[in-house]
Amino acid sequence: MRRTAAASGGHRGRDDSGDLGGHRGHGAVTMAAGARIRPPSPRPAHGEFAVPPSRPAAPYDPAVVPGWIRGLVYAAAGSAMEAGFTSARLTREARRPILVGPATRWMPVIYALALPLFEPAHDRLRGDALPVRAAAYAAGIMAVEGATGWALRRTTGRCPWDYRGRTEWSIDGLVRLDYAPLWALAGLGAERLHDALTGCASRSKGRNALCMR
Repeated sequence: MRRTAAASGGHRGRDDSGDLGGHRGHGAVTMAAGARIRPPSPRPAHGEFAVPPSRPAAPYDPAVVPGWIRGLVYAAAGSAMEAGFTSARLTREARRPILVGPATRWMPVIYALALPLFEPAHDRLRGDALPVRAAAYAAGIMAVEGATGWALRRTTGRCPWDYRGRTEWSIDGLVRLDYAPLWALAGLGAERLHDALTGCASRSKGRNALCMR
């Protein structure tokens, strides 16, 4: 009887362990097979196109003024600067108060060119020495002055700021070389305006490389 019970227990242990091992082996095979088999990726139906994943939108920065508003600010600031400078010069010459506006109605449009021309130049010149930036601004502004004056002369028959007969530093009446220091100062002042409109004036230098000098 004891042998029978032991034999029975032995058989039962072997059967249990064998069954358990068999189930474990079967589960391992099933999991391995499941890991290797992947469902095919869905394909777009006929006539449809796969839509690429969208990129996350750039974070909104409330300190950056929209481009079209910056253009209006440049137009207003340039026109006011020109009117103030011309009025001061005429007042000094006539020795009585004289107030004038921009030379032509096209001047706001010309000053608004600071948006596509001056802003990229300013960003590229960040970090350069002040004399280098001042010389670059003076040369660039006089180049734009000469080009726009030539275009107005060709289209309207006259350049509104014709310098001929006023000074020997004039180039075909379109540019005055003796105004180079004034244009350099105007460019350096426009740097501050650009920084204020794009939020660089309010950011710490370590947080934005474009605002670093």
